[in-house]
This record gives sequence, C-alpha cells and structure tokens, in this order.
Amino acid sequence: MIPDEFIEDKNKEIEVDDDPLEEESVKFDASDSEHEEEDHPVGSPNKRGTQGTRTNTKKQPGPPPMETFINQTAFDVYFAHISSRLQISRHVLSSLVEPLTDEEVDRVYEQMRIKEEYVPIKRLRDWHEGYFQKYWIELHNGFNLLFHGYGSKKEILTNFGKSFCAKRGHTVMINGFNKGAGLKSMLLSFEKIPGLTDMPLLTSGWEGQLWRIYDFFRHPKQPPLYVIIHNIESTTLRDQKSLSILSTLALHPRIHLIASAEHINTGLIWSSNEISSSKHPETPRGSDIPSGRGYSWLFHDLTTFQPYIKEMGSRDITTLPSHGQSSAGVALGQALTEPAMLHILASVTEKAKRLFRLLATRQLAAMDEGSGKQSSELEKYATLHSVHFWENLWITI
Repeated sequence: MIPDEFIEDKNKEIEVDDDPLEEESVKFDASDSEHEEEDHPVGSPNKRGTQGTRTNTKKQPGPPPMETFINQTAFDVYFAHISSRLQISRHVLSSLVEPLTDEEVDRVYEQMRIKEEYVPIKRLRDWHEGYFQKYWIELHNGFNLLFHGYGSKKEILTNFGKSFCAKRGHTVMINGFNKGAGLKSMLLSFEKIPGLTDMPLLTSGWEGQLWRIYDFFRHPKQPPLYVIIHNIESTTLRDQKSLSILSTLALHPRIHLIASAEHINTGLIWSSNEISSSKHPETPRGSDIPSGRGYSWLFHDLTTFQPYIKEMGSRDITTLPSHGQSSAGVALGQALTEPAMLHILASVTEKAKRLFRLLATRQLAAMDEGSGKQSSELEKYATLHSVHFWENLWITI
C-alpha cells in the first residue's frame, strides 16, 4: 500500500505565473532578503521555489597572480618582472646641490695642481718610476701588468710607455676614462700601426680585424706591441667583443698589456683561470689563433695620492647627472647591451626569434644598398614584419 504522506492532495492548487520572464526582472531590496532568510533558511524552499540566497560575485579583470602558476617558465617570469612598476623617488640629494660655476671649477683644478707639487707626493712618484726596469723584465717573461691603488696612475704609466715601450716597439694607448672608448676606437687605434692595413682581411667584421692584428705580430722581425690601458674596468671596455679582443691579444707572445684599475673589486671581473693563464706558444703565420683566452696578470700596487686631473679632462663636472641616469652615469634610455639582448631572446618564443633574425637581415641588406632609398626600404620592411609578427602571434596563441 502507498503511505498517506505520498498521496497528493487533489484539492491542492498549483499557482503558475502568467509570464515566466517576470521572475528574472524581480528586484529584491535588503529588507526583503533579510526577512526571506529568516523565514526560509538555507536548504529550505522559498515561495519562489528556489533554495537559499544567490550571491553575485564579479570576477576581477587582469592576469592571474604568479602564485597560481605551477611551473613558471622564463617567459612568465620575464614579462611579470617588466610589467611591475619601478618606484623611483625624485627626492634625491643631488637635486639640492647646485652645479659648479666655471670659477669654482678653475679653483678646484688649481688646488689639485698645487697638491701635485707636494714634496712627499713627488718622492712617491720618483720611487715608483725606479721600478720601471723590473716591470720591463716581467713583461718579457710571459706576464702582463695590472696596477692598482689610490690616486691617478695615468702620468706614471704614460712615462713608462714613453721611456721604455715606445723606444723598443709599437705603443697603443687606450683611455678608458673617455666615454668614447670602446670596440671601434680600440680597433681604430690598432689600425694606425704602420704596415698593418697592408695585410688583407680574411673575413669581415671585428673577427677578421682581430686575426689580422694577431697574425701581423707573428713575424719575428716585427717589433712587439705594447698596449697601455687606463681604467681597464671601464664599462665601455667590458662588452663581450672588447673582452674577447683583449683576452686574445693579451696572450700573444709578442703583445704586452699594461693596465690600471681604479675599483677595489676589479679582480672579480675575470676568473682565476683567466688571471693565471699562460701566453700562447709561437705559431706560424697564416694559422688559426690558439683557443686559449686570458690575461696572465701580475698585480702591482701603484698608490700615488695624485688627484685625477687628467682623467677628468673629458668630463663636464659643472653639471650634475640628470634624474634619468643611473649611478654609473649611463642614460637609462640608451641602446641595450649584448648580454641584455641575449637575455631577452632567451625569454621569447622560437617564432619571435626567427622574426627578429629576419628583421635584422633585411635591415643590414637595406643599409648596404645605400642611404638614398634606405628610409623607404626600412618602412616597407617594418610594415611587412609587423604583419608577419601578428600572424605568428595569433597562431602561437
């Protein structure tokens, strides 16, 4: 038999709304919802036939936080980092300091020149120059010289180059304090050596120039080359190409490096193998450059207590660095360095890498064709690569 509670009451009437769409347009105020919650708790049917109360939560726009990624790729980490806003305070101490006037600059220079004439400083300079013969013997026994210490070392190293190096071979001087010092200026200084440009270039670019310099001094009748570098830890001499050229020429048996360092942590630039590496053996002309790279340094203390008058000659000290410059004095909006570009290329997709390579190839080809139609060709290539980039981006997504 069927229980009585399951028997429907025939007299019960079911109410049906005339318009079913009216239920969607019903609005509830706060008082009604409170009364409904009291009369109809969660889990019990209300007079509309629905259970509980509805909560309308809006989804916040924007990308999900980095904590939600299970495995963060280099692509995710890179773009999450660059999307964050860098907070820089404009309340810096340099904004409170007024630039020096021309009279104040002349007064500072005069005080520095007077300090150079102090008797103890002149005795210290003469004492360092008494070691020139020792430095000369070390250069010709398979070592390069790196001088460190407080004070300007430019005058003493220049005197060493004039009194010993220039009389017995070719001398090239590179001023790392100059902002224009770099790969191009360094190679241009080497190209001024008499007879060097008479040799043909096997390959174009700095690799071909490096091989020509290395092979030129392989000849036993050719005088040796002495390279004097002031401030070798300069940022203009620390790019990958400049380091490759210096580390290769430094191990040439007939090329000798004499350099100065101003920072206390300059020795950390090179590894222990580069510091203690030996010179290359004698190789015949026309052969490949040996694979070893390094400097074979001998460190010497060259404390002079002399002011940096000549080093400051290429800099304008009457003005202060602007707010858009870093502590090293390099503008933040300058071109990216090679390590920075390699880091960016390592974070993008393979299709983006091919597009960048294609763009660079087309630009170099347009530059070789001539400057007359360079601008129009570059505009055409830019439009073409923009279309290809977005097409490949949508395919990747």
